[in-house]
Amino acid sequence: MDGTTIGADPGYDCMGFSTSVFYTLLGTDAYIIQGRPLPFTGDDVIPLGYKAAQAGSFTLSIPDADGLFEAQDILVRDKLDGTLHNVSEAPYTFTSNAGIFNDRFEVLYADMATASVLSAGTDNTLARVQVCLAHGTLSIQSPKNIATVNLYDTSGRLLTSRSHVNAPTVAIEAGWTKQVLIVQAVALDGSTVTRKVIQ
Repeated sequence: MDGTTIGADPGYDCMGFSTSVFYTLLGTDAYIIQGRPLPFTGDDVIPLGYKAAQAGSFTLSIPDADGLFEAQDILVRDKLDGTLHNVSEAPYTFTSNAGIFNDRFEVLYADMATASVLSAGTDNTLARVQVCLAHGTLSIQSPKNIATVNLYDTSGRLLTSRSHVNAPTVAIEAGWTKQVLIVQAVALDGSTVTRKVIQ
């Protein structure tokens, strides 16, 4: 709305907690209401934290939307496994332990292709890592030199690892049965990015 900024805006934004709650983050501060400025930009990425009073299953959903959000997709990235889900189309359900978690989710408004390369961090370099699986070959391209690539199945079992890459690209022959793969790329500086691909 008019009059708001990306920062904290008295009279528009609201901090607070209840028993179990989702909230957006400005730095380390949690907001249950956070106004965003006009004009709206689809490349906005907002860190989303949550407090779980007890372990269990939780659902992110949008039961109602108005204004530009009636036609605008709203996506959630689960950074635990790299899932990107359109909550405008269907709720997203996940499991969690009890506690406060400020680095698991992001809210995005871009289309799926654009959202896959955006990140809420101040350094979006790792967000530009591209993973492609075609013709039996898994290709990874990064703006930073890659040190190690690990491939896991959804149970967390390590399928293969490639170390001492020291290059911005790497190709791995994917000789596994059709399944979901979790690709973990570690840059030379120790930063890590995870992507999920379907073989």
